[in-house]
Amino acid sequence: MYPPVSFFQHSQISSENDGNVYVPQDSMNTIFNTTKKRGQFIYDNQLDDEDKRNFNGVSAIKSSGVVGLLDKRSHETRDAEDADLDRYTRDSLIRIGDSDQAETVRRKLDTHTSKELPKLKKQRGTKYDEITGEPLGKNSAFHHLNEKELFTDPVDVLDENRGINVNLDTHKKIHKQGIGAALVPGGVCNFNKMF
Repeated sequence: MYPPVSFFQHSQISSENDGNVYVPQDSMNTIFNTTKKRGQFIYDNQLDDEDKRNFNGVSAIKSSGVVGLLDKRSHETRDAEDADLDRYTRDSLIRIGDSDQAETVRRKLDTHTSKELPKLKKQRGTKYDEITGEPLGKNSAFHHLNEKELFTDPVDVLDENRGINVNLDTHKKIHKQGIGAALVPGGVCNFNKMF
């Protein structure tokens, strides 16, 4: 018999104030039904570093990354019991992420994000259009380098280092030409060639 979903929710999983559910690093062996050494290997080598966070000294990873690997393993393993356990754990993590409690946190975060987005231009602190070099005008705006629809991490959306300040005309050109989709994380596209 597998442990009940509430076991995972209370002893292995935590929901943080960014609306995501996190799995602590030291529970990888339980989640993946393996040894501590192999659990550590999975955490270090098979899960995306971008999904990893540290909360008060506790290393953890977004459950969505764990769910993806559990799903893959459930389809690839040749042992029926292991596949069933991987699917059960995957489904349990999904149910926890879809819980009313997690959804409430996400709605509160959406409200907070809506209030904070207009402040990004000021937080960025630049006085010039970061593409044209012209002084920022009255209708200037903060432009996310990574489209919010594609890069949905709520923490990244409010990071002033993940965008640039531009004037209204520049902003319109960016969106008209779909330049945002050409940007890569950690790099800045050469906009000047496009203007």
